[in-house]
Amino acid sequence: SNKLDYYRFWLLLVFAYLFNLAGEAIYNYLEVTTLQTPFPSIADPFYLAFYPIILIAMFLFPTGKHITKRKYIIIIEMLVVLLSSLMIFTEFLFGPILNNNESLLEKVLSIFYPAGDFLVLWAVVYILFSKISKSDIKVILLLALGLLMFVYADVIYSFLNADNLYYPGHISDITYFIAYVFCGLSAIAFVENTQKEASDEKVTENIQWMAYSPYIFLIISIFAFYYLARKETYLNPDIIGTSIVAIVVLILLRQILFFQEFKKLSIELIESEKKYKLLTENSTDLIYVYSFVPEPHFEYLSPSCKFLTGYEPEEVYREPDFYLKLAVDEVNIKYFASVLKNQYLPSKIEERWKKKDG
Repeated sequence: SNKLDYYRFWLLLVFAYLFNLAGEAIYNYLEVTTLQTPFPSIADPFYLAFYPIILIAMFLFPTGKHITKRKYIIIIEMLVVLLSSLMIFTEFLFGPILNNNESLLEKVLSIFYPAGDFLVLWAVVYILFSKISKSDIKVILLLALGLLMFVYADVIYSFLNADNLYYPGHISDITYFIAYVFCGLSAIAFVENTQKEASDEKVTENIQWMAYSPYIFLIISIFAFYYLARKETYLNPDIIGTSIVAIVVLILLRQILFFQEFKKLSIELIESEKKYKLLTENSTDLIYVYSFVPEPHFEYLSPSCKFLTGYEPEEVYREPDFYLKLAVDEVNIKYFASVLKNQYLPSKIEERWKKKDG
């Protein structure tokens, strides 16, 4: 059930952060007592345990299912983001670490950290591209910001440590604190959701702006490697070029699938409108659409309007405030005025209208 999935998700998150906090406590203790950067140290296993637990937790978060073709589009978008990120991680993190003068143990641990960050990035990309409950969007966005801040903090630490610029109490440490704050805000947002009245079935949806992320990552990759073109790169230029071409091909394939899906949805919408029109025009009930913009007016009236009220639909369309002629008494008018003021229609309305002949 969803409740059990949420329980597992947050339980794993708690364990992940407890491991990270344990690593922080041990690291800070060693840092203060030795006045040196404790790397490698006994804190590293606790730090490294954080990454796989986060990955498992994110995959356990309750999500909706995509239709088949939409699923392919999402997978392609994720591949573009992950391939772009892998290129950047390899060039700026893995390459310099493998080429430095550290011992084998230090190199292995130094590789594990950016590799763990890539796992976290993968987990964040997966959840952001998933269909999630509308009430969970705020929770996931805050958590994603927190985890991305963790990745950013680790990257900054790796660069500083590689150049021997990091020292205890460096200002960059505040990024870890910011990451914890975002994750804490995510937990608070989830608690607020649980206190609200929830329906038995949650409607899931995609975070719409994530559809633009493949293009953003493509642009970032191209600019990053254009900047490096004047310098010696760890990755072979042929590999860089092939990877960028692969990303472009994936984006083109994504566009082809997207337009196919759009065409199918357009056809289904036209068919649905035809059925709706057939239903409304042959119904003996009065069916109408009332719009509040740009000013209150009847947008649609079924042909039965003539039989039930004596007015032709065209007569009603010509006067924006025609409702006042149809209302039987002041109670109707006052109720209608309150609806206009709040611009909100309840699920059920009881009205009395008068005919043209009184």
